Amino acid sequence: MRLLGVDFGSKRTGLAIGDTSPFFVEPLKTIATEDMASVVRAVTAEIEIEAVEGVVVGLPTSLRGHEGGDTLEQVTDFVRRLSLTAGVPVSTEDERFTSVLAERMRREYGVSSSRKFDLDAVAAALILETYIERISLAAGRAPDRPEETES
Repeated sequence: MRLLGVDFGSKRTGLAIGDTSPFFVEPLKTIATEDMASVVRAVTAEIEIEAVEGVVVGLPTSLRGHEGGDTLEQVTDFVRRLSLTAGVPVSTEDERFTSVLAERMRREYGVSSSRKFDLDAVAAALILETYIERISLAAGRAPDRPEETES
């Protein structure tokens, strides 16, 4: 199943693309969060362009596992609006630590510029990866990862 991951933010919204079989996830791009309607339109356009069958939106979650955070109301509104226009199922996934992990990855890769490393799209990819792994395990199977070859 081809999926679009979304890391909604008050200034920027990251997008990632992935598939459950074979398992793959990759950052796609970041769009400016000008207003709610423009973000919904942009994401709806990506749904069509990428021919996805579902969308996974990161949901702000506290360290204790409760929904929360400064953007919870905005994300909830975004999910509601997108659900009405997307034409595909819209799910949510815990986004705890995804921005922190994306920043850590940027540093580990030694990339000094955010222009060369799209933090928001990487965070969206981490959200999508978590979702695919969770639904695969819930179905009693490991994610269908492609075989790695030695070079």
